[in-house]
Amino acid sequence: MKKTLVSLLVLVLTISMAIPSFAIEFSDLPDNHWAHDDIIALVENGSVNGYPDGTYQPDKTITRGEFFKIVMVTVAGGNEKFKMGEGYTGHWATPYVITAMERKYLMDGTGIKNLDDDMTRLEMANVLSKICVQNGFNGSAEKITEYTDISNLDEISQRAIKNISYRGLIGGYPDGSFGPNNTMTRAEIATVVNRLMKLMNTYNTIENEVE
Repeated sequence: MKKTLVSLLVLVLTISMAIPSFAIEFSDLPDNHWAHDDIIALVENGSVNGYPDGTYQPDKTITRGEFFKIVMVTVAGGNEKFKMGEGYTGHWATPYVITAMERKYLMDGTGIKNLDDDMTRLEMANVLSKICVQNGFNGSAEKITEYTDISNLDEISQRAIKNISYRGLIGGYPDGSFGPNNTMTRAEIATVVNRLMKLMNTYNTIENEVE
């Protein structure tokens, strides 16, 4: 009897090892793409999806709605139930923005409208900075980055840009600028949000060790 059980166990293990794991593939995302690993990490986390035609479109400019969906699923986790909210209808991304609004993550002066507009680096910085500050995610950079083109921004925005740079989420351009009004691609956002996810995981690990 024992020999039979051992034989069955060996057979099951052999079969399971022979079955290839499911690989996430997009027709327009080769393995050597610079953001490949970041994109796949977010897909595996359930934070982002591709398109019905099997593409990811990494160079496509990301919209505000897409950004909030990716970020809020990453931050809130898979157990969060995103609801449309009383009095809100329409855009598919509204539940994610409502959650962000309830948690006070929105950039001052923005709201649930214009979710199909392009996401700017300035708004992205404001949102991610609020997420990091409110959740106690500290930085790791040796010093605060100084950019050449943000002095004309309000103090909150300047601080937000420096906050996320200090936390290693994003950097500026080779010329020393940040480009606050520039848009971002789906690949760029995936890289930034995956860094955020790693930062979150680091703090979760620390908390578990303390407990």
